[in-house]
Amino acid sequence: MKHLRITAFLTQGFSAAYEWALSIDGIVGYAKKMNELGFDDFVYSQSSNNMKPLDDLPFQKEHFLDMWWYKCSMPIFKIESTQDKHLFRRFNTFEAETMLQNVKKVETTKGAYRNAMISKTFFITKKVDWFVIGDKEEIEKYLKMITHIGGARRAGFGAVSKWEVVEVEENSKPRLYRPLPIEFAERNNVTGLYVNWAIRPPATISVNKFDCVIPRND
Repeated sequence: MKHLRITAFLTQGFSAAYEWALSIDGIVGYAKKMNELGFDDFVYSQSSNNMKPLDDLPFQKEHFLDMWWYKCSMPIFKIESTQDKHLFRRFNTFEAETMLQNVKKVETTKGAYRNAMISKTFFITKKVDWFVIGDKEEIEKYLKMITHIGGARRAGFGAVSKWEVVEVEENSKPRLYRPLPIEFAERNNVTGLYVNWAIRPPATISVNKFDCVIPRND
């Protein structure tokens, strides 16, 4: 395991709810599970109730009390500007002809198939860096599968033109510049925003979420 800097070079920027939300262990974990399961089974696994923490990613783990997480920093990037963009979701009548043959009526004003205007925050930036401790070759293998990062990828947000993984000098960012459980943060004199957040992937399951400190920007 080496100290590494991972860089995603972007065509324009990415969409995310918060500046710290892009987790590199989540991105690599997504690619690893997709590679193992294949597309169809991977999609099914995302909608099932049996999702578990991804405990076999090519990053070094931090163990604290009865918790663990990967030594991966938050994303580091220079914001050229931010934009609020609106995406419009419309019921796809063409797909419905084959997918919903036995449904008599589809409600498009409410429920799962409703039409909607969705607002997304778009960060304009040329590149995003993460500092990690991990296996360079394994990380590179999975990153080759990732063409977009962040939210609204189907709308073209977050397109990656190139990935770069390089060895760097040892530093504290993989351990301390990331969402940290409160007690661990306090023991290491890390201050910042207090929020309930996932400390390991997948971010959507409750067992991965803890009361955390999001460190202040450098």
